[in-house]
Amino acid sequence: MHYTTLGRTNLNVSIAGLGGGGHSRLGLRLGRSLDDALTVAKAAFDQGVNVFDTAQSYGTEPVIAKLLDTVPRDQIVISTKAGIGWTGPINCTADEYARTIDDRLTQLNTDYIDIMYIHGLHPDLVDDAMQTIVPVMQKARDAGKVRFIGVTEMFEHDFKHQMLQRVLPHDCFDVVMLGFNILNQTARQTVLPMIQKQNVGTMCMFAIRQALSDQARFKQTIKQLIDEGRIDPAMINANNPLDFLIQTPMSGNGSEGEGTSGAGGHADIVDACYRFCRDEPGMDIVLTGTSNTAHLAANLQSINAPALPREHRQRLIDIFQKVDHLSGD
Repeated sequence: MHYTTLGRTNLNVSIAGLGGGGHSRLGLRLGRSLDDALTVAKAAFDQGVNVFDTAQSYGTEPVIAKLLDTVPRDQIVISTKAGIGWTGPINCTADEYARTIDDRLTQLNTDYIDIMYIHGLHPDLVDDAMQTIVPVMQKARDAGKVRFIGVTEMFEHDFKHQMLQRVLPHDCFDVVMLGFNILNQTARQTVLPMIQKQNVGTMCMFAIRQALSDQARFKQTIKQLIDEGRIDPAMINANNPLDFLIQTPMSGNGSEGEGTSGAGGHADIVDACYRFCRDEPGMDIVLTGTSNTAHLAANLQSINAPALPREHRQRLIDIFQKVDHLSGD
């Protein structure tokens, strides 16, 4: 596992973080037990992951609480989130949000939260959040309940990062969670320059979504983008998108097979997507979520694999440079 510094927090973090949300929510949404989800979390820790992300709405905070029964608190970084209303108006008072933070401590069975996020802040709620919610978070930070504060975006609706464009000039958040993948690279121009200038820590979400991981859905998406004039058909094989990645042997250490990038092996789309996001300047942590340990191991290997060849990375940038209206969900 490779590690980095999470922006101005100075936290030493694994470049891969285990996400407790997504479509599986560590398996809980698929009917798996809490112990099954804990097995995934333990496997992540055993493979060097020290960042565990959850949220009030995910239902996976108890999994992290159980993980703390066997893992020293100071060896992991816990981030959690609480929303204030998806589209407005704000659905809680300052006192209610303060109690929500206290409830997160209870649910996680910990004395402090490393990173407390406003969850999925809508662009229209930025001004209200700055006036009502951010002071509550800062007070919790001053009291030692929270070490750092952050905000996450609604990438499935905020394709061009409007919320972060409004929030970042206030320079009040230590960490942000933003969407970025090969289908939508708009953060590179819109918000990552300011994030880097302010030395804000970043967690990358949406590196993989169904439009990328499902082969039929991916082909359909590519054909749609060609029809819309967003992709030049001369730059991509619509019947076998990204074949230049899949058919090219990659260097490095690892075993041959799907999801690997080892000597003699071949990168698949998922592998390439993780590596592409990991190497984006300004990205610190790439989140991955899963319900089984084999899938987890493959994803962690990709996130820690050697960089994509420079010409391949540039080709991915060139192909998707006009796409700014998708999240990949």
